Amino acid sequence: LLPALCFGRDMQTLEQLGDAIGRGPNRKVGFLSIANADAVHTVLPASVERVICTSGYDNGPINCTSTDDMVSLVKDGTLVAGLISGLPPPDQAGYLHQFSSTVVSTRAMLMAPPNTAETPHGPTDAA
Repeated sequence: LLPALCFGRDMQTLEQLGDAIGRGPNRKVGFLSIANADAVHTVLPASVERVICTSGYDNGPINCTSTDDMVSLVKDGTLVAGLISGLPPPDQAGYLHQFSSTVVSTRAMLMAPPNTAETPHGPTDAA
């Protein structure tokens, strides 16, 4: 699942995020990759303004090259929300509302868990 991150009491569901993007004026949502943005384009309003938080991607005046940058931009209101693959850094989680984007990324099934001598086929507790 691709979780969405929002900062603010009024957005705690995907529907509320969609409403906020629709109302504007801030319609900027951060994504760690173009693939993440493409994965959720069907559940977000067409008016969303993508900010790709990857080194080398030109976001105009917005400097976003990592998860930490994205979280900071969500917290300061530059981005209305951000979407990551996984959970936010533990030291930031308390400041953010996390909810499902309702999308299961197909690349998740292609990511193999680590192999070790004890678990040659990956850990048994892998989700």
